[in-house]
Amino acid sequence: ELLRTLFGIVPADSPAEAWDKLKREVQRLRPDLAQFAPLLGNLLSLRSDQDASLRSLDAKAQRERLTETLVGVLHAAAAEQPPLLLFEDLHWTDGPSLEVLSSVLGRPDSPFLVCLTSRNEARPAEFSGLRPSLSLRVG
Repeated sequence: ELLRTLFGIVPADSPAEAWDKLKREVQRLRPDLAQFAPLLGNLLSLRSDQDASLRSLDAKAQRERLTETLVGVLHAAAAEQPPLLLFEDLHWTDGPSLEVLSSVLGRPDSPFLVCLTSRNEARPAEFSGLRPSLSLRVG
């Protein structure tokens, strides 16, 4: 949902319209990462014009490029308008998503105000290097 909002993708958009919006916004925010826009398209289940150089990457390299692109685009968008990110039920989040979130938040210049909610008291291992500004326990 975060990416769909960022790219201005609405439910009424056709897949082609959604892909065009994604491509345009990545090109505007981070032209140096535009070649990796198809990886974001895959994340949103959009058919994209993925070139041979991306198809030749192994799964690990694709995931690293996806994370790099996602972090770069989110930080570029946040430079225009600092966002509040709310992630509810973090205890249901999968490992790769936690790794990406940790990468977004772990940069020293991270401009995000983030609220994470979870039923688990233990912090995810992916966040071990991050120190919360405020932590609340609700009984």
